[in-house]
Amino acid sequence: MAIIKQGILGGFNGKVGTVIGSSWKGRSVIRAIAQHVHNPRTAAQQAARARLSLVSRFVSGVQTFVNEGLRALADSEAITAANVATRLNLAQAVTGSGTGVSLDYSRVILSSGNLPGVDSPAVAAAASGHSVNISWTNNAGSDTGVVDNDRMLFCLYNPARQSSTYDLVSAVRADEAAVLSYPSAWAGDTLYLYVAVRSEDKSRISNSVMAGSVVAV
Repeated sequence: MAIIKQGILGGFNGKVGTVIGSSWKGRSVIRAIAQHVHNPRTAAQQAARARLSLVSRFVSGVQTFVNEGLRALADSEAITAANVATRLNLAQAVTGSGTGVSLDYSRVILSSGNLPGVDSPAVAAAASGHSVNISWTNNAGSDTGVVDNDRMLFCLYNPARQSSTYDLVSAVRADEAAVLSYPSAWAGDTLYLYVAVRSEDKSRISNSVMAGSVVAV
């Protein structure tokens, strides 16, 4: 039974027919009740589960970066950043068909916004090992609001470990170079670097881009 706290036009908590009312971050939310699937092992159902499982595992491995990169979208839709990342990457980054699906890491989305990113981001393994050298071209002044002290955001993802390491604070657009360390246990694994840029006041963020891949040493 649902309880209506603010009159007939207000939000409600509980079940009414085929929907459930609740609150999230102070907002009233209504969601549909999951329908019973008579044959949950059809080819279509298995394909859908394979896609969702693939993307969910990936999002879990980059959760900290996603929380920063997709926060504005999540707040505007009153859902979590993980839910936004799952939806975007299901639509954008999954390749293959049926249960034979994989991620196209060049199409992965970890942040979304209208702040221009940096030019020519690149990554290379550092000679000292257990770290990567990151480079880019400072394009401050190329567009409205693009300034030297925009904060650089880095995420280094390891598909073999389904884990990531990141840096959201150490570098700014004007630096044009940074070093990002990773665990020594990652030696031999292929790593993918994602780069985004955020304004110092956190009001704007850029789309993420894959700067490249390296083999950990």
